[in-house]
Order: sequence, then structure tokens, then C-alpha cells
Amino acid sequence: MAYNVGAAAIGAALGIAVSMAMVRIMAALFSAFDLSIVFHVTPRSLIVSYSLGVVLTFLTVTFSSWRIGNLNIVSAIRDAADPVPQRTRPEWNGGLWSVVTHAKWLVFKPSRLGEWLVGIGLLVATALLIALCVVTFIMAFAIYGTTGAASVVAVLLGVVGIGVGILAIVAAGMGLTRVFQMGALSLVIGALLIVVAFATNQASPYGMGITLVLLGLALSLVSLQVPARPVFTTMGILVLGYWVLGAGGHVPPKGLNGDIDLFFVSGFIMVLAGTFVIVYNADLMLAALTRMGAGFPRLVPAIKTAVAYPMANKFRTGMTIAMISLVMFALVMMSTMNSNFSRLFLGDEAQGGYDVVVTENPSNPIPDMKAALQHAGQDTSAITREDDVRVANRRVAEVRMAPKEGEKGDDFAKYGIVGPSANFIEGNAIKFQARQEGLATDADVWQALRDDPDTAVIDAFALPSGGFGPPGGFMLSGVKANVTSFKSIEVEVRDSSEPSKVKKLRIVGIFSLKASAVYNGLFLSPAAFDGIFPKPESSIHLLKLAPGTDSVAEAKMIEKTLTDQGVQADSIRKLIKDQQAQSQGFMYLIDGFMGIGLFVGIAAVGVIAFRTVVERRQQIGMLRAIGFTRGAVAISFIMESSFITLLGVLSGIGLGLLLAQQLVQSDDFAPGGSGVSFYVPWLQITGIGVFAFVASLLMTIIPSRQASSIPIAEALRYE
Repeated sequence: MAYNVGAAAIGAALGIAVSMAMVRIMAALFSAFDLSIVFHVTPRSLIVSYSLGVVLTFLTVTFSSWRIGNLNIVSAIRDAADPVPQRTRPEWNGGLWSVVTHAKWLVFKPSRLGEWLVGIGLLVATALLIALCVVTFIMAFAIYGTTGAASVVAVLLGVVGIGVGILAIVAAGMGLTRVFQMGALSLVIGALLIVVAFATNQASPYGMGITLVLLGLALSLVSLQVPARPVFTTMGILVLGYWVLGAGGHVPPKGLNGDIDLFFVSGFIMVLAGTFVIVYNADLMLAALTRMGAGFPRLVPAIKTAVAYPMANKFRTGMTIAMISLVMFALVMMSTMNSNFSRLFLGDEAQGGYDVVVTENPSNPIPDMKAALQHAGQDTSAITREDDVRVANRRVAEVRMAPKEGEKGDDFAKYGIVGPSANFIEGNAIKFQARQEGLATDADVWQALRDDPDTAVIDAFALPSGGFGPPGGFMLSGVKANVTSFKSIEVEVRDSSEPSKVKKLRIVGIFSLKASAVYNGLFLSPAAFDGIFPKPESSIHLLKLAPGTDSVAEAKMIEKTLTDQGVQADSIRKLIKDQQAQSQGFMYLIDGFMGIGLFVGIAAVGVIAFRTVVERRQQIGMLRAIGFTRGAVAISFIMESSFITLLGVLSGIGLGLLLAQQLVQSDDFAPGGSGVSFYVPWLQITGIGVFAFVASLLMTIIPSRQASSIPIAEALRYE
């Protein structure tokens, strides 16, 4: 317990240091947005963090102590696993009674009254613990905020309530598993989760339910003495297949809602399923490894022992592989998704045919930007084209889907509304990802916008997919994200200062995603914009430069020349790159935080290696006695840790790339994203994998040297 208290204090201190570093990095990243981020810590958060660390560790130690106290004496002396009681399968005599006895044998575990009483007692204890947890939280909420001391007591009560809740979960698990067979329990819980999923229209419970149903079937088959390897391998592959295909939208049901929780659930379950497949088939790799070591006969015994021991302890090996694989999965997923997301907005297409954007001061408009620069004595020969758009006041610009006849319609929502000039319509190079039926080319869309005052075009972020639109903002309906043409979509636009003045418009085109990063909003025809917003808030000038012109230098020149008139000029290419750099910087920060988890996993491999030397002291002595050299023993330990780490690293990378590939090519990644090419940041992923593998090797050098230096005589003793 002293170790528990001290370790929690060190962890809290390190957490403060890491959070301070992260806050400073975030402050630097978001300084361009005039967003001030300062480090702040409160005694309450420290107390909660420290107490949670102590409580969780104490519960873990308590469970381990209970396991130690219930060890089989003979098995402990022989250093063998506890014997698993074999359940006698009822004889099949035919008839209804045999069906009932077999069903009872598959569903319920107790065979004696005492076992029933223990299981029911644990379930009663669960109910009491839940009641105590609820009472504790009610008391905490009742006294919190009355005084400073009462708030501290309330926080401590909350921590106690969390501990009691965890105990209730443990007691419920122990009680249910003592009463019911794991297979039957998984089937029932899985079926309930599927029902909950359809009742709440949520995808996460459905996926977890399918997973538990498959797990329950596998456990039930193993109970019927079907070989474990093919059963759990098939189960793992089916679970992986479901989650991978589900991420790409290839399996039903497709109408359930999924949020960010689906990412965490899918990652956790995919890693567990992959670990099942690896652990139950890892010994098949022994033949391949033996063939690889055929050229080095002295390594073959070390290779065989390096694989044999992890496979003899499947649970420990599986948990270690899963721990490393889960962190690698998260790092690979985030790196790959971040790289692909950045590539969506890079390229000349995003610029729309222009190089510099100039925003004028609304109170000091500039009708002709090129003339203003020439009047100031600047050379404007690099400017080959100047177009402009007008922007409506965002506080009053509103839009909604046009209601059908007899319907009330949705509420109006704030949305950017733009009025392009005739020159802009003629000279831009913005591409469309979807057009109204009957409009074959992008030029047809712009011609319709110019000639028909009842038309409009809109950015791709208004499409209902991927969560890119603002929460509660305007979203299109009646069009899917992956189509290239659509039927008529009607919207209504108004100036909220004149709510009775509503204009119905027809959407004729949807910008490509790259163009939408710069040109976002609802673009009206010039006539429609003048009729609804006769007094725009500002005008934006878009300049096209001669090939080879430095757009950054040109933007600085324009801003410096017209600074007295409140002009702000930027290179469009630089704006895009700066936005992506800030996004990538934030994602790298999250990657670094996740890297701490990878470091913890590698440290765990080292701790396991140290403990293995102690646990296998006699085995080491026997190996040395039958002819293993010190070098062979050391190599065996290094290869054993490397084998486990390599499996975790490779499975995490493979599963992460597999899921990322499905997500990138799905419509949930980006509107119209079915044509997006998948990009793998191999350099970054390889660097992470090599770091994890090399670090695990370094962590096992000392225990390997320790194992190889144990004298044979001492190792064979029982002291």
C-alpha cells in the first residue's frame, strides 16, 4: 500500500508536468487565432486524480491478493497452473429431457447448492454496492459548493463512489460468471445490446452486440469440446471483418447513428479480435522461424524456447500484445487519418484559379484594387485578373431547406451567403463535385447561376456526412454525399432583419471539397443577392497572378501599400498551408500524448522480462544443465520479448491501416469521398514501429544478461 500511495503521487506530479508542456504547445499553435490558452490546475483536480490512482491500484492489489489467497497449494509448489475443473457433459439419450439437461448445462454453471448460493450472494452484494454508490453520489452533489471544506469532502465522496461502483462491477461480473456460462452470458448481453441499439438508433451498441454474440457462440462451441484454435480464429476473423466492413458502410444496418465513440469501440474490439487470432495461431509461426534459423543451427533451440513459453501463457501474452497493439493502432490511425485529411485540401484546385485574397475595410471600400495600387505607385503587371465577391452580414444571413407544401419547415439557420460578381462567375476555376441533373459541365452550372436569378451553388460542407458542418448549422437534405448529380434541391434565404422577405432558390451545384476549404458558403446569383442583401457587409477581391510570381510577396506588398485603407491581403496557398500546419501540429500533440502510452507498454515488457527471470529461475538452470550456453539463454530471452513486441507492433499497424483505409474511402470521411485515394505515411509509421521495437530490445537487455549469468547450481535449487 505504501508503494501505491507513493506511485500515485509521482503519477500526479508527472501528469501536471506533461499537461503543462501540452498547454504551452497548444498556446503556440493557436496564437494565430488570438486564442489565449494558459495553464491552470486546481486542488480539486489534483485530489480527484490522486485519489483515483490510489483507488484503482488498491482494487487491483486487492484482486491480486484474493487470487493469491485462493491458489491451489500443490499447483503453487509445483509452479503450475491451477487445475481447471472439468464439467461432465450430460449424456444424450434423446427426447425432451435430454434437450433440457443440455440447455441447462450450456447456460448455468453451478452443479451444487453451495455454488448457487455463492453466485446469488455476489449478485445481492452487487445490488447493495450499487445502492451505496448512488447514495454516495447523492450526498456528494448535495454538499458540493456550499463551502470550500464541503466541496473537498464532496470530491472525496465522489472518488469513494467511483471505487464502490467499480467494486459493484467486479462483484456483478463474478456473480454472473459463477451463475451463468460465459458463452450463454455473452449471447444474452449481446442480444440485449442489439435491442438497445435499434431502440436508441446508435451504432456502437449494435457493433458490441454482434461482437458478444459471436464470442458467445465461440465459447459455447468450446464448451462442447470443439477445438479452441479453429473456433476462436474464426470468431476473431468474423469480428474483424464486421468492424472493417462496417467502417466502410458495407454491412447493414446503415441507418444507425455513429459518433466519436464508435472510433474508440471499434479500435478496442478490433485489437482484441486480432489478438485472439494471433495468440491461437502464433505457434504456427514456429515452423517458419525454425526454417529461417536453419542456416544458424545454434539459434534453433533458442528460437523454439522463445516461442514456446509465451504460447504456454496465452492470457499474459495476449494482454501484452493487446496493450502494445492498441497504442500502435491509435497512433497509426491518427497519423494516417491526419495525413489523408490534410491531402484533401492541398493542391491547385483549392485555390479556385486565384492566388491572392484581399479583404477590404467595410467602411472604406475600394472599387478597383488594381487602380488603387497603381495610384499608390506600385507595379501591377503581375496581376493578370481581378474579380470580387460580396459577403452578406453573417448576423442576419439565414437559410433553410424549402418546406414542402403544407409543411411548417425547419427553422432558419445562420450561414455564410456570398454574392459573386459577373467577372467572378466568368473567370474562376472552382470545380464542382455534384451538379443538378441536366447540367453536364462546370461551365453549365456557372452559366445557370449567371442567367437564372433563382439559382445558387453551395460548398460541400453543407452535405449531411462526416460531421464537417457546424453543430446545429444548416445542412442539405435530399442529396447523398457520394453522388455526382442530383435532382432539384430548393432552399429559402432571408435577411433576418426583414423576416418576411424570403427568397426561394434552387441549388444547381456543390463545390468540390478542396474548393470548399477556401470558398465556403451559399453563392447566390448577382441579381438574387442584390435583391435580398442590398447592403453587403464587405467585398473580397480575388487576384490572379502571372506564372512564377511570389504570391506571398505580392500579398505583403498589397497590404503594406493599402494599409491606411484597412486592407488585409493573404496568399491563398499560404492560408491553406497554415491551416493544415495548425491542424497537423495539434494532431502531432495528440500523437505525442498517445506515445506516452506506448512508452508505458514498452516499460511493461521490461517489467515482465525482469519478473520472468525470477519465475523461470529453475527452467533456466535446466536449460543450462542440458547444454544451453549463456549466450543462447540471453538470446532466447531477447527473442521472446522481441517476438511479443513485434506481434503487437505489426498487428497494431495492420489493423490501424485497414480501418483507416475503409474510413478514408467512405462517405463519412468526406462528402463525395468515395473517389479519395488512400495515402499511407510510411515514414512516420515506420519510425513509430522501429522506435517501439528497438526500445523493447533495450528494455530486455539487462534481464537477459541477468538470466544468462545465473549459476546452474543456484538455479536448480528451490531457494
